[in-house]
Order: sequence, then C-alpha cells, then structure tokens
Amino acid sequence: MSTVRAIVMAAREAVATTSSACVGSQDASAAVQKLLDRLSSSDRVLLSARVWTPHPRAHQDVARELGVHATSVLRNLPRAEARLAELLADPAHRDVVTHGEQLRDQLGPLARERTVRAALDTLGVDSSSQAGQLLLYLAGPYAVSDAWLENISSAGLSTAAATLDAAFDRWGAPNSATLVRELAQIGMPRDVTLDFLQNRQGLRRFDDKWVRWGSSAAEKAEAVSSRRRARAASPWPARQPTTSCSSAEPCGVTRRPCARPALAASTQLGRAGHPRDE
Repeated sequence: MSTVRAIVMAAREAVATTSSACVGSQDASAAVQKLLDRLSSSDRVLLSARVWTPHPRAHQDVARELGVHATSVLRNLPRAEARLAELLADPAHRDVVTHGEQLRDQLGPLARERTVRAALDTLGVDSSSQAGQLLLYLAGPYAVSDAWLENISSAGLSTAAATLDAAFDRWGAPNSATLVRELAQIGMPRDVTLDFLQNRQGLRRFDDKWVRWGSSAAEKAEAVSSRRRARAASPWPARQPTTSCSSAEPCGVTRRPCARPALAASTQLGRAGHPRDE
C-alpha cells in the first residue's frame, strides 16, 4: 500500500476505534484549519503541492517556492507525510477525518471538478485552498483520470466500467433507471451516472435503452439485436415511433405526428354522410 493510502486508512481506523465521547462539533473549515495550524508552513507547502492536490506540481517548482534545493523537497516530503499521519491519528482532529469521509460519500468514486467545488463550497471551504485540498485528499485520494477526478482508493473509473459491463452482460440493452440503480451500488450519484453514460465511448442510446456501440458493422448489428431482444422481453408494448408525413407536401414539424391522414379521413367521412348534389 502506498504512503498516501496508508495515511488515510490509518486515520480512518483511528477514528473508528476512538470513543464516541471524543466526537466534536466543529465545522469543516474550523476543523481543518486547526490541524493545518499544527503543521509548519514548509510542510503545508510540500503536502499541498505534492500530496493533497489532484494536480501535483513538479518538485523543482516546489523547491523554487521554498527557496531550497530540489533534493530537499524529496528528502523532506516523507517526514511531512509522517507528521500528517500523526496528526490525523490524534482524536483531537477526528472531525477532519469525519468531514473527509462525508465528502467521499457525497462525491462517490468519480466526480467532475465542478462537482467537487460545489461540494466544498457547501462546507464553507475553497477547493483551491490547502483546507480544500486536504479534505479532498482525505475523501479519496482523488486523481485526474481523463476528464474525471477518480477516487484511486476504490479504483473509481475501472470499478464503474466493470459495473457497467456487468449490467450490459445481464440485460443487453438496459434503460437509464437500471444503470442508475446498478451504479448507485458503488456510490455513484444519479447525475454523475447520467453524465458518465452520456460521455462514455462505445455506448449509444435509443429512446431510453442503452447499447454497446462498436465501430464495426458486426458490433452495430449486435447492438441492434440486443435492443430488439430487450424490447421483446419487455411486458410493455413498444412505443410507436413518430414519423414525418408521407404526403408530397410538408406538414410542418416532422417530429410531431402528422395530422394530414386524420384530416383526410374526416373529409371522406363527411362526404359519405352528406353526398354532394350533382
């Protein structure tokens, strides 16, 4: 297990085994600031730049900020991590770990950066601050993966992909509600699931049915077959597709069922009931 994960796991275990009488009521901003005040300024810079943030900076850049040699950053970082682990294991800072766990439950295995910003804003913490970076680190840690922030402690992206594959293997062409339910089991919120589906390569939606959609003709034929099998197995009648008017002249908006055939039938009925005088 990496040093980063070991610190977080040790802190969670320490909180779990601490008596509930030690539970405080500090808000997230105050609780995190109390812990940060016990770290030296150089340790805070080292940790925020190299450990807490999902966007680590090069150790040469950190060295320039601190006014030290680059090797000093590499040498002192493990000591700073050990100091952080010591503080997180202190019952006086259990509120910090608790807020981190609550943030993890809210974000789930995958999150957009805008979602993280909004979640931290509700806690009164700026996502770009050291306090915000520390809370996100304790919630995950999270790392950038494609356009997502992935909880690397739970292998968020691969876990979501495996859950999705299992759903397609089971249902063939599942609807959105089914996929939302399945991904909720690994902690993904509904809006994140829908975002994940809409931006996932190799998927296509027909009405509310999702299918795997490959690049070859055989893969596309299998996707269509999966959708047909899912429709045949459904106890509900298939919804009739809306089509454009088949007459020579256009009849307005093509996505709305055409009224021209109905009007023609009405006219024919009127003529049959009231024949025109010769």
